[in-house]
Amino acid sequence: MPPGLVNPLALPGPVGYLADASIFHDRKSDQLWVYYLDTRPSFGSLGLKRLISSDGVHWQDQGNLFEVPTYNAESPTIEKVAGGYYMWVVNSGAAGCSSTSTVVEYRLSVDGTDWSAPKPANFAQSGYEIWHLNVSYSPSMQEYWAVVAAYADGSDCNHTVLFYSKSRDGVNGTSYSKAVLGSGMTWDNAEIYRATLLYDASKNHVRVWYSARSNFGEWHVGLTDVDYDQFLEWLQQ
Repeated sequence: MPPGLVNPLALPGPVGYLADASIFHDRKSDQLWVYYLDTRPSFGSLGLKRLISSDGVHWQDQGNLFEVPTYNAESPTIEKVAGGYYMWVVNSGAAGCSSTSTVVEYRLSVDGTDWSAPKPANFAQSGYEIWHLNVSYSPSMQEYWAVVAAYADGSDCNHTVLFYSKSRDGVNGTSYSKAVLGSGMTWDNAEIYRATLLYDASKNHVRVWYSARSNFGEWHVGLTDVDYDQFLEWLQQ
């Protein structure tokens, strides 16, 4: 933890809870941006908020950037694009965790603060409902890569596994039928949840950090890595 930092960075209000924080380094401003959700089910709404910092120690709360009905902008994830930024979210409608029809949507912004109205993105996982995702751009591959936590049709968000998708334009995704991570044997034997990835072009390796829950209700973070060429070959078998 950086010297002088005071945690937590944000606290919920008298109702609701905070969720789905995502940190992003903006090279243009050399700032850290943290987007997160202030969810208020009793009021039927959630606000997308942002914190910014130039040193990782002192943080400025910029409040609500926009507000939508509850569960209509889950798991925000941000990336830089030419001339601005993309934000992807999952819209699961009023049913939330037990939705039978979730949609990945994207918004555009020139400054990371003011965002356009949402449009549907062509990210889907056959036989599953997408619940959370995290998207990052690979400059060497010139592709957007997503790790997607999804649950089988007829199930709910307490039974997610992890999938991988990629896209040239950030709007139209290519998905694979195989789950890249399913429930394990011990500390991750209940579900594999939200994750993030990093591609090391010098080694052609992908690292994935993922959150997971055990059957005892305990949460941990795991790390796995794989050679990218071998990974793609396995996905297509």
